[in-house]
Amino acid sequence: MAFGLVNAVPLDDPLMDFRFGVFFLGGAVGIAHPLDFRFQEVSGLEANVESTSVDSLGQGDSSRKLPGKTTFKNLVLKRGMPKFSSLRQEVQRSLTSSQHIARNVLVSILDENALPLNSWLFTEAYPVHWSLSTLNASSGQVIVETMELTFSNFRPFSL
Repeated sequence: MAFGLVNAVPLDDPLMDFRFGVFFLGGAVGIAHPLDFRFQEVSGLEANVESTSVDSLGQGDSSRKLPGKTTFKNLVLKRGMPKFSSLRQEVQRSLTSSQHIARNVLVSILDENALPLNSWLFTEAYPVHWSLSTLNASSGQVIVETMELTFSNFRPFSL
């Protein structure tokens, strides 16, 4: 027992990818159903900084790269399709009416007690794509619902 910590998680253990939560914050319509926060897969947590080559003055043929604009992939959420979903209703309303409701979305990696270990806040997120997996009468598979969100920015968020 170091420094009085009992059952402390070692800081150098890698995090596991199967415990996470997606939380939609704010907005005009509250999301009441607990299944609206459950997803089987989250992707698109990616940021890239574009770089521009600039000739170095007085350096002959050399150039250096300067950082430019930061770009983001869309946040993609996948889940088994629940029978009812106020989130799906909100997404479909947004896609069909052009009245986009921007929300902040929090993605958190959770420990075994469902407490957040790492989180990212996606600001001003709104849906740009929604789809269902192929319907196949002979497969007997769970229908997978995919929601794709674009956003203004994302950053690490401490809880």
